[in-house]
Amino acid sequence: VLFYRTTVKSKMSDTMNAQEIQAAIKTTKNRMKRRKQIRARHRMDLNNLRQSIPSCAQDLSNLLSALKVTKQSIDQRADIENVQRIG
Repeated sequence: VLFYRTTVKSKMSDTMNAQEIQAAIKTTKNRMKRRKQIRARHRMDLNNLRQSIPSCAQDLSNLLSALKVTKQSIDQRADIENVQRIG
């Protein structure tokens, strides 16, 4: 509200008529409304991201487990091939 008042007052001059003053007030109110909507949208986006973090972490954990199993399998095959080559 303080921002609104100072902005409108700074645009007002002795030469502005009532219609210009009302237009300046309306423009400022519209800007404030848009900013409020943008902040609300950003807040929603942030909350959605926060909610998706646990599932992403679980997906990464599952992927890491699968990679470990794959690595173990590759290592076992390499060991078997080495034994066969030596023997």
